[in-house]
Amino acid sequence: MTRSTRAVLCLLALLAFGVSCGDDNGPRVPAAIILSPNHPVVGQGLTLQLQADVVDAAGHAIRGEHVAFSSDNPTVVKVSPTGLLTSLGPTGEALITADDNGISDTVRATVAQRISSVSVSPQSLTLHRNTVGQLVPTATDVMGNPVPSPVFTFVSSNTNIVAVSPTGVVYAQGATGSASITVTLDTFDLHVPVTVYARSTTLRVSPLSVSIAVGASKQLVVDVLDSLGSPILGASVSFTSNNPALFSVAASGLITSIAGSGSGSVTVHSGSLSKSVLVVVGTGVGGIAGVITATTQLPDKGYGVAVGTSGDVFAGVLNSTAVVHGTLPSHALGGPLLVGGGPLGMTVNPAGTRAYVALDGLGQVAVVDVSGPTVLPPITGLSSHPFTVAVSPDNQTVYVGTEFKVYFVDAATQALLDSIPASLAGHMAVHPSQPLLYVSMTAAGTVVEINTTTRQATRTFPVGGAPQAIGVSADNHLYIANEAGSLQVWDLIGGNEIDHIPLVGGGFGLAVTQEALVVAETFCGCIEVFDRATDLPRSLLTPGGTPRRVAVNSAGTVAVVANEGGWVDFIE
Repeated sequence: MTRSTRAVLCLLALLAFGVSCGDDNGPRVPAAIILSPNHPVVGQGLTLQLQADVVDAAGHAIRGEHVAFSSDNPTVVKVSPTGLLTSLGPTGEALITADDNGISDTVRATVAQRISSVSVSPQSLTLHRNTVGQLVPTATDVMGNPVPSPVFTFVSSNTNIVAVSPTGVVYAQGATGSASITVTLDTFDLHVPVTVYARSTTLRVSPLSVSIAVGASKQLVVDVLDSLGSPILGASVSFTSNNPALFSVAASGLITSIAGSGSGSVTVHSGSLSKSVLVVVGTGVGGIAGVITATTQLPDKGYGVAVGTSGDVFAGVLNSTAVVHGTLPSHALGGPLLVGGGPLGMTVNPAGTRAYVALDGLGQVAVVDVSGPTVLPPITGLSSHPFTVAVSPDNQTVYVGTEFKVYFVDAATQALLDSIPASLAGHMAVHPSQPLLYVSMTAAGTVVEINTTTRQATRTFPVGGAPQAIGVSADNHLYIANEAGSLQVWDLIGGNEIDHIPLVGGGFGLAVTQEALVVAETFCGCIEVFDRATDLPRSLLTPGGTPRRVAVNSAGTVAVVANEGGWVDFIE
């Protein structure tokens, strides 16, 4: 009889009669093997000890029994004679059997993937400030296989220099310097050094031309910009006067005239960058320097604007039927005057008695008595959308530019006198001393000169791009704000372009004074002021929004710019 047979018979006897199958004077018979743990999990390349207990029918352990162990998948898990499980590396399972002369027990051992190494790419980062980088960490097991979906954590050593997201996106902040990102997975830590730098690429100086009286001073404002156009705080800047007997310049950029009159320049330095500022002492530059002195809100989007000889200011509210009114030097705008739908271009006649507003939505021109101000009956009978309006120097004729025609209207009777074809007449300017009208044909990329006596086109200037607002000076210069990105200057005597000034954004609005040029630029939300004598920029203003039309007072000291963002800027 085998040991196992005896054990079974003894167990039956125990159950039937309640007697022992062995006592202190007799042998104990093995009845079962108990393996623990019953669900062993061993990490890749590691070991785990199994415990095999041989017990009798009463569940008492029997010492000294010999147990044999085996694995059905020894390439994944092998087992020693003592029950030590050893992972050979690959993940998987093996059935482990413990046997004692026919009495056996089995457990299923699982090999769990174990992280052996962690890496990150790139191993270091160099970022321009206000840019981003991406860290990509990976984890592999002992067999070199990737660990799926490991959960890494990322921590910055200095969040003023770099911040990092839970997915490893590194954000260079406004400050420059060095920091590190710690990448952690389980017990693994990797440190990625990050350097944040700023590269100076542009000097922004305002103004770029200065006129001061003897003994007066003018402050230069300088920003050193990086390649993203952001100011670099604390950048080193220095100033040099090329005529120190005429004017000095302090380390702060304050220009002070010393004696006499004349001109020279201040050179602004920052590293390898430099920019020159024209300085005129006693004579020369005057008028609008280029400072926003006030901003007045509108009920809605601003577009057209006009200033009369007595300082009356009119501004159209684009998405309404209204025009608001004020009087310089006050910056207040009240009303509203209900003139009808879609107010666009507008003007005040040279006498300062009538304001005219092109009403695109009604195909009319509104007429306003400035003295009230009160709205008068409109000019009607126009066959297409009116965009712009101008008045002859003698106040007798109103010129209306529309989508397809330029109309001549009797100012007294409002009767239509004549018309000539047009290709989207975007803006008009009247010559200050000759019977000539200039019309920007935006769709055709031309400016047409019209003899207002014969009412015939006499010349066409092929300016290209998309000409918008235009202006004419007494010295026979034609200025064109081109939405293609330039301020063009044409000589009306020779009929040729004499200057082509790049703009920051697309030129749209324009006002010409004896000393200055004011250009509203829609694409950058900015306004540039240029010296008319030199065509050099005086200042760059960035009010935002979408600047549209520009008008100036008769003294040439205040420019008013309507903004589609919903306000009017006053510039001096």
